[in-house]
This record gives sequence, structure tokens and C-alpha cells, in this order.
Amino acid sequence: MLALVTACGTAPMMSGSGQMTPPDGKAYAIVALTFDSWDKDTANVSFVLQGPDGTHEYFAQAMTDFIRDAGDIPDAIGKLHLLTLTPGHYVLPSVWARWHDGSDTIIFSNHVVNIPLNQQFDVRAGQVVYLGDIHAKLNYQPSVAIVDSTARDMNHIKVIWKVPDTSNIQRLPLQPLQVPATAAH
Repeated sequence: MLALVTACGTAPMMSGSGQMTPPDGKAYAIVALTFDSWDKDTANVSFVLQGPDGTHEYFAQAMTDFIRDAGDIPDAIGKLHLLTLTPGHYVLPSVWARWHDGSDTIIFSNHVVNIPLNQQFDVRAGQVVYLGDIHAKLNYQPSVAIVDSTARDMNHIKVIWKVPDTSNIQRLPLQPLQVPATAAH
């Protein structure tokens, strides 16, 4: 059974020293989901996560979600997800993307694609890990890549999540890839 997770991100628990501290017996995984699309209104992407607690889908919406970058750098379209996880092995099998290309013909203008990721990671209780940025390009030939957006995402954690000390966040980057999409039916 696939659980859809669309609620706003949960504020991380923090220790007295200002570091993120997961609930007892849990781990935190931080992953950015960003995208480029000409459709600034209805485009959305999601990644699927399979693990000890089942299968869940996490979304980013063009109209509402952003990741705050530092200074005058434009914010990224997407969402920085804070996942509270049971210790164990996790699989990110795919990314889904949905957008409208702006043409007048509804039949040909709505697009849905599934992009394989085939990524895996493990977490232990008490760990706080940063997995990187799953970045989808939805124009022309849709594709997905794993990119290093550590500086931007740490800025978002400090400024938006109000976490003053990010020194305990372990970088556990997903494997770099560049994958074209396949159309979903």
C-alpha cells in the first residue's frame, strides 16, 4: 500500500546545543526534491521511498514549495524533506513528475512520467543524514539527476528550520546519476 505524504514538513527536534535530534529509536534523513519546469502553476514531482515502515511518496509543488538559498541567489523550486525514519534499509525506486505544457489541447498537454532512481541507503537510530538533491528537469526530454546542493540546503535548515548547529548532520549522498524519463500510461 502506498501512503501519500503531502503535509507540510515537520519541524525537527533539537538538543539543548541547537543540533537536530531525532526521536528516540528513530533517525532523520534530509533529502531535497527540486525541479525545473516551464509550468510554474501545476507542475509537481514526487519520490517514492520504500523501507521498514512501508512505501511512502513525498511531493514538491511548483506553486508552493521552495528551498531558501543564501544571499541574492534565487530560491530553488522544490522542497527540503525531513524524514523521520525507523532504522533500517531504504530504497528510492523512482521519481514521478506531472506537468502541463501550456498547449490548448488537454489530451496532449498533460504529462506524467516515471523516472527510475534505484537508490538505496541505510540509517541507524540517532543518525541525522543528508542524502542530497533529487533534481528533475521537466522540459523537452524529462530527466532526473542527483546533485550536490549541500550549501543551499544547509542554509535552508538554518534559516527556515531555525537549526543553528548543523555539525551533526552526516553527508550520505545518493549516487550521482542522470536518467531520462519514461512516459507513464
